Amino acid sequence: YYFYQSFPFNELVALYDIADIAMVTPLRDGMNLVAKEYLATKRGKPGVLILSEMAGAAIELTDAIIINPNDTQEIEAAILQALTMPKKEQRIRLNNMQKRISTQTVKKWANDFVKELLYISKQNNEIFQKIVGKRQLSQIKKEYDQAYTRLILLDYDGTLSPFVKNPEDAVPSKELLNLLKKMTADKKNKVVINSGRNRQVLDKWFKGIDLDFAAEHGAFFKENHKWHKNVQEKITWDDEILRIIEHTIDKTPRSRMEIKDSSLVWHYRNVDVWLAELRQKQLINALMGPASRLNLQIVPGNKIVEIKSPDFNKGSEVKR
Repeated sequence: YYFYQSFPFNELVALYDIADIAMVTPLRDGMNLVAKEYLATKRGKPGVLILSEMAGAAIELTDAIIINPNDTQEIEAAILQALTMPKKEQRIRLNNMQKRISTQTVKKWANDFVKELLYISKQNNEIFQKIVGKRQLSQIKKEYDQAYTRLILLDYDGTLSPFVKNPEDAVPSKELLNLLKKMTADKKNKVVINSGRNRQVLDKWFKGIDLDFAAEHGAFFKENHKWHKNVQEKITWDDEILRIIEHTIDKTPRSRMEIKDSSLVWHYRNVDVWLAELRQKQLINALMGPASRLNLQIVPGNKIVEIKSPDFNKGSEVKR
């Protein structure tokens, strides 16, 4: 039977109590209390929860059978798994989830929320204190004018150019190019763009300007018009890592993978925020094993997750 109606809460609890399986399959949901209500009624009794990955509760109810509600074959397999799951496994899964929901109460959620607000407020105050005022600007200008040589290190994305939905569209403006030409025309200045971008893009965008570069987070650097590399050879990527990222892309519309000479990058700037946050956590968790085995570093960035060697970064290039 399928009832197109709501039930009084006491009747709903009774239905939860006798249900062997609860299948909760929203296409988009904030939290989903139905899943938690079902778990709360199964004290000492077996039962299986099948839960959509699109529900907010899926992040913490990881012992449920998590499914993509758009994938009918996956739903079919989940129902079969639930029907054949041993009672012992059912109780273990239920017990784990019941412990979790018993500690993650509304009161705790409210306290965590307030703590986070206070933390952000503190961070904002610290950021405000770091803003350069007129006095600091005057001192910087004075020391700049008096310097015999100047090393000027500039990031690109988010500094010289704003973040954009499509990274390929973040081309330098005419105003920026003219400014860089003026800066490099002063023989006292050595101007370096220290970027995660690859060499080809940097050469193309800044052609004709006497700049030095650090590309791909320091994997490559350009001095005196010649490129050098800090990596011994182009990385051959592990099949397991590629499969994990490709699987994430399949489940995350409008995300994509970029393969650089020294790193792999998963881009999710155009993905819905709620899904992006979920997938980013899932991807990082899935990559931890193979990344540790291969001595690779997982670097979350601005709407990206990058996998690279730990032997170089923007900071190490500055030290060089």
